[in-house]
Amino acid sequence: AACPVDEKRCGDKCVKLDDPLTGCANPDCGPCEAAWNEMSVCAAGACTRLCAGGTADCDGSEYNGCEVYVLADRANCGRCGMVCAFANAPATCQAGTCRLDACDEGFGDCNGFDDDGCELSVATDLANCGGCGEACDFPHASETCESGACVFGACDAGFGDCNGFDDDGCETP
Repeated sequence: AACPVDEKRCGDKCVKLDDPLTGCANPDCGPCEAAWNEMSVCAAGACTRLCAGGTADCDGSEYNGCEVYVLADRANCGRCGMVCAFANAPATCQAGTCRLDACDEGFGDCNGFDDDGCELSVATDLANCGGCGEACDFPHASETCESGACVFGACDAGFGDCNGFDDDGCETP
């Protein structure tokens, strides 16, 4: 008996032409082949390989399948060739998105944008000395930020540090 138009004969039964387990529309009835992390589907009557969720074929080789897990690979984060890298910080790949891990010592992500990494030196910046938003402010005195610490300088003309405490700067006019 003949099979319907959308089926073919495999042994003693008719099977669908869009079934990868019976080779799609190929004349033989062997299953479509798939490599590691691949699944077979039928497309336009032919066996086609697709990567399983979260994987990709980054080297283009049909022999090792979808060899990269793009949801956690820093060299292929979210897609092949997307390298996670940030200025002054290590990076991670989480759920296919590059994430800033933590800033290298002496640097801060003061603007809150991962794209430019840890853009500021908190070791020398007066407005962010030792950490983001930690400004040096000795009243009526010069100051510097050295190794992440505010350093009291000289008093402005007409002011003095009569109590000897750096925290209140040059408090006496």
